[in-house]
Amino acid sequence: MATPHPILARVRGLTLRVADGLADEASMEELDGLLRGDPAARRSYLRMMDIHFDLERKAARGTLAVGNAGADLIEFPPELSDRRVRFIQFRVLAAAAVLALAAVGVWWAVKPAKMVATIGKGVGEVWQGRGAQDRVVRDGEDLKLAAGLVEMETSAGVRLVWEGPCHGRFDGPQQVRLLAGKLYAEVPKEAHGFTVITPVGKVVDLGTRFGVEVNGREAVAGVQVYEGRVIAKLDRAVASRSAELIAGEAGRMDGSAQVIEAAPFDDDRFAQMIGAFYEPFENRGESKPLAGRRGWFEAASEKGASHAHVRHRGMSYPGLASAQFDSLEIWPGKAPFSPPGHRWPFPFASAILQLDDDLVKQLRHRPDVENVTLLTLGVGNLSEPDRVRVVVCADGESGSHCRLGLAASGVATYSSDTYHQTQVFFAVLKVEGSVAQLWINPAPESLGTNRVPPPDVSLSLPAATPAKTLWIGQSENPTYTYWWLDELRGGHSWADVTPSIN
Repeated sequence: MATPHPILARVRGLTLRVADGLADEASMEELDGLLRGDPAARRSYLRMMDIHFDLERKAARGTLAVGNAGADLIEFPPELSDRRVRFIQFRVLAAAAVLALAAVGVWWAVKPAKMVATIGKGVGEVWQGRGAQDRVVRDGEDLKLAAGLVEMETSAGVRLVWEGPCHGRFDGPQQVRLLAGKLYAEVPKEAHGFTVITPVGKVVDLGTRFGVEVNGREAVAGVQVYEGRVIAKLDRAVASRSAELIAGEAGRMDGSAQVIEAAPFDDDRFAQMIGAFYEPFENRGESKPLAGRRGWFEAASEKGASHAHVRHRGMSYPGLASAQFDSLEIWPGKAPFSPPGHRWPFPFASAILQLDDDLVKQLRHRPDVENVTLLTLGVGNLSEPDRVRVVVCADGESGSHCRLGLAASGVATYSSDTYHQTQVFFAVLKVEGSVAQLWINPAPESLGTNRVPPPDVSLSLPAATPAKTLWIGQSENPTYTYWWLDELRGGHSWADVTPSIN
């Protein structure tokens, strides 16, 4: 039975989108279905793809206008006339190959590659074998990043950072082969089981932020876990030689010796983000979700109540882009509280904050507690005395007002202005060298510009304090009541962390 002309016309239209790199996943799946069930559709697809590649080869050689005396001419149907394509040369030998493939039913040879990931931000990226404008990653496609950093997100929601020089390819959205270089992965709950295959073995996610490094010259792969846990297993090893690594641990997989051994953990070993940082704390419909998309997590034991929840509570500040409808609620209660933390390679941080009125009331009746920590920025250890804290204290002269300030090394300084205890704050923190600065509700006209207003609070530090980690909340004096945080940002400039709507 002859294939109806509308079906062939649809196949041709979808094939053009594939050839031009414009096909989305839905188009790929539609074309897949049409080709699976119809030999004529497969022949039409192959003819058009052969023509496309022939044109690319001729254009590359500069022979696009050169004729071929032994070739037949194929006329494209009228629906393609808007592309100004009338006649194109088609070689008889290629046509014979098409028919041979269709006759033996070799479908896998003609199936279009499925999109498995998209390329997002990049810094200094240099690719081999692909154009910088091609941001779609297909199943089985060779990826060679010669230099720079690139962020990708798979169709399963896994966020990856590739660090050049790096070579790899995807085997679907849940598995990537790393042949050489460095790869960092953040795996959401719905994508647990994401696997990185290396030349010596594999690393399987169990709810994780982790990095994998492959030495292309040796049979060695390294893995480092920032959060959660992974299973590392050698290719030829028995099950007893696999190893489970948890947060704060690193391992070395030696394919020659067939061992997995402990390795030093280095927080700066893998690049974890590119450009400015943004966390809107979206709920995504779960009752007890992870607190955000970028590695912030519930600070709760398996048996205890959670201290950090995403709640349906939108907050906003004039001049900023509209916030989401969700925010992070911090409720330490009376149990010990371990603040959620994140690696923070930025001098600037900003957030929208709001206090519960009972927080300030409790401070007023607790003379033993001078202030409460909202955010902490400093080296990767909460016990370090030089870390910089954004704090709030009760204003002794007013029953419903408070002051925001900075504290470090046992010294605290506060804003000269007082604020109502339940108002919304937009706070910007900068820690650079031996100076910390805090802006509280800056003028909207300064947002998103390079005109940085004078800070509301400045604090001299006893020594240069590197901004390597940011924490939310504090572990000391956990009896204060809750407060909210939203629209957390990090960056290298004022404009990075104050995104104006103008």
